[in-house]
Amino acid sequence: MKKIILLYFFISLKLFSQEKIDINYFTLGLVNDYLGRNLVLDEKDNPITIDYIYKREKSVIHFLDSLIKIENSSKNIIEKIDFIFFKDTITLNCSNCEEFYIVKSKNIATKINSFYYIKPVDIQEIENPKAEEVNYFSYIDLIKMKNKNQQKSFLYGAFLRYGSFKNGMYTLELANSVSKFYILKKILKKIDCKILSFKENAGIPSNQIISFTTDNSEIIAVLNRLLKNKI
Repeated sequence: MKKIILLYFFISLKLFSQEKIDINYFTLGLVNDYLGRNLVLDEKDNPITIDYIYKREKSVIHFLDSLIKIENSSKNIIEKIDFIFFKDTITLNCSNCEEFYIVKSKNIATKINSFYYIKPVDIQEIENPKAEEVNYFSYIDLIKMKNKNQQKSFLYGAFLRYGSFKNGMYTLELANSVSKFYILKKILKKIDCKILSFKENAGIPSNQIISFTTDNSEIIAVLNRLLKNKI
C-alpha cells in the first residue's frame, strides 16, 4: 500500500512540475455532476462532503490526496481529505452503487459548493411531461472560472475521472450532466483544444460524450500523465 501511495505522490509531483494545478478547480472538475451537485442542497448549512466515489475509482482519491499534500507543502498549511468506506445494504438490485467512499473535507467542500448556483427546474422538462412538481438543480457558475489556469485545472479534474484516449482522441464521457458537460465544451475552445465530436445520446441515463485533440504540449503532457493514473 505504501508503494502505491508513493506512486501517486510522484505522479502528482510530476504533474505539478509540468503545470501549476489549482486544487479547487481540479476538484470541481472531478466531482459528480449527475443531475447537478445534490450535495449543495443536502449540506447547504454544513458543507463537508467532497463527493461519493465508487470503490473502483479509489485511485482518484489517492491522486487528489497527493495533489493536496504537494499544495500543502508549497503553502505550509495543513489540509487533508478523509474517506470512509460505505457499503449500501439497503438498495435492492443495484449493480454499481453497493460500495463507495464518502470523501470529506470541510474546507474543500465549502469552496467547491461556492462555485454553484441553484436554479428551479420544472420536472416535466426532464422526466414526466404531466408532472407539475418543481425541483432545484445546482449549476456550476462559469463566471467564477476567470483564467486559463483555472479552466485547465477544471479540465484535468474532469479528465482524471471521466476521461480516456480512444482512436487518437481524448474523450470525456459523462451521464446526465446538468452543467459540467456544456462548460467543458466552452472551456476546450478557450484553451487551445479542438473539439472533434460533441454528442448526447438519449436514454436513461443520457450519455454525453465529447472528444477533442490539442497541439498544446503542456496540456498533452498533463492528460497523458493522468491517463497513467487510470491504468
